[in-house]
Amino acid sequence: MNGLGQGNTDCFISLSLLLLQLVQMFCHSSMDLNQDQHTTEGYRPISLLNTMSKIIEKMVNNRLIWYLEKHNLLSPHQHGFRKNRSTNDILVSLHTDIADALVNKQNIILVSLDLKKAYDTVWRHRVLKIIQKLNIHGNMLKFINNHIRERTFQVKIKSTLSDPFANENGVVQGSSISVTLFLIAINEMTTQVPPPTMIKLFADDALIYCKGKNVSSIKNQLQLTLDKLSKWSLETGFSFSPNKTKCILFTHQRKIVKPNIQFENKTLDYSDNVKILGLIFDKKLNW
Repeated sequence: MNGLGQGNTDCFISLSLLLLQLVQMFCHSSMDLNQDQHTTEGYRPISLLNTMSKIIEKMVNNRLIWYLEKHNLLSPHQHGFRKNRSTNDILVSLHTDIADALVNKQNIILVSLDLKKAYDTVWRHRVLKIIQKLNIHGNMLKFINNHIRERTFQVKIKSTLSDPFANENGVVQGSSISVTLFLIAINEMTTQVPPPTMIKLFADDALIYCKGKNVSSIKNQLQLTLDKLSKWSLETGFSFSPNKTKCILFTHQRKIVKPNIQFENKTLDYSDNVKILGLIFDKKLNW
C-alpha cells in the first residue's frame, strides 16, 4: 500500500498493533424490539469497545478510506458511508430514471434486495484476501488482521454470564473500521449486474432495476441479474432473503401483464409501493 505505511503513519500503526493486543472486547446480547424475543433472531450482539481502541480504529480507518477513495477502489454505485455521497444522491437519481422512463412511455421494474444479517455474515478470510488484492500490505494489513481475528462473545442474562464463544465470521458491530471492511466485502456485488440493468447500493441496501418498452425483455434482464447475484451470494457467504425482497412495476399502462420473476426458488410478489431509504415510491410515481 504505497505511502500508507511510511513515516508517522508506520510508527502509529506499529504502536496500534501493540495496543490492540491489550484491548479486551466484551459482546453482550441486546434485544432488537422489531423481532420476536422468543427466538434467537430477536437478539443482536453489541460490541462494547475500549475507548483507546475506538480512537485507534478511527484514525486507521480514515487512512484506509483515503487510500480506497484516492485509487477509486470502491464502486461508484456504492453511496453508503462515503464522503460527498448520501441517500439523497440515490433517491434523486432513481426518481430521475423512473420519471424519464415514464415520460418516454417506457416501463421500469425495480427489485429491492434484502441481505440477511449482512454485517454478521462477512467472511473474514475473504476480506483479507480482497485487501491484499487491493495492494494493501504491511502494517495496515497486520492491523486489520489483528482487529478481526480471535473475536469472542458472551451472553449476559441479568447477573448470569455465559462462557466465551468464538465469533468466526462477521465484522465488529460498533467499530468505525468495520463499516469500511464491509464496503470492501460487498464491493464486488456491482460487478454481477450486467447492463442495461442498473444497481444502486447504500451499504447493504441494494436496488436493481431495468427499463424499456417491452416488459418481457425487462424481465429477462432482471432474471439474469438475480441468478448471477444468487450465485455470487453462495460464493461469498452473503445470504439474501427472498421473502423480504420487494418488486414493483412503474408504468402508466392500465392493462399490462406483470411477468413472473424468480429469485432463489421463489416467485417475487409485486407491490403497489416500496419504501426506499425512508421514502415511499408508488407504481405511478405519485407522492
